Amino acid sequence: METCGPIRLFVFDDRVEFHSPGKPPDTVDAEAVWMGAHVVRNPHIYARLSDAGLVTRAGSGIPRIVKLAKEATGRDVLIDIREFEVLLSIPRRAKVA
Repeated sequence: METCGPIRLFVFDDRVEFHSPGKPPDTVDAEAVWMGAHVVRNPHIYARLSDAGLVTRAGSGIPRIVKLAKEATGRDVLIDIREFEVLLSIPRRAKVA
């Protein structure tokens, strides 16, 4: 069963959370997401965005986010594949008082 709905974004002092409805295809598990696995859900939309130069290499986003977040904060990104959504939690730098 595919779940539809909006992507929800929550901003906290220590992290930013993206809640994406649905699950990745059965061939993509949490380890595959970490490695940059990419399965296009809507090839027509992806093709148009690619033609317009609005996307980068498929599958490069999560590894790039993980690397940049670790460099900026020293903390790891959390990817949690849940029953009806995927949670991506990106740490934020501590505020300087």
